[in-house]
Amino acid sequence: MTDEYKKFQRDMLLLLPNVTLESISEVHLHFGFSSKLSDLDNATKQTIDCIVKKYGIDDRYINKIVLTKEIVQKGNEFIDIQIF
Repeated sequence: MTDEYKKFQRDMLLLLPNVTLESISEVHLHFGFSSKLSDLDNATKQTIDCIVKKYGIDDRYINKIVLTKEIVQKGNEFIDIQIF
């Protein structure tokens, strides 16, 4: 794990709400990237890993992942997460 990835994971774990989830069947991820070259699948794996770690849910029970990507200006990057 790179230092950059460790920082991403620490930040994500702090930003995800402190709620109790018994299960996750569906996740919607909307990414705002400042680079057209950003890979949607790379960001997805890292984000799902953080969700699994935060809520202690096994990701094999996620039945559906909806992904969208939007290009934004540098400094306006974001990740919008919806969990069902």
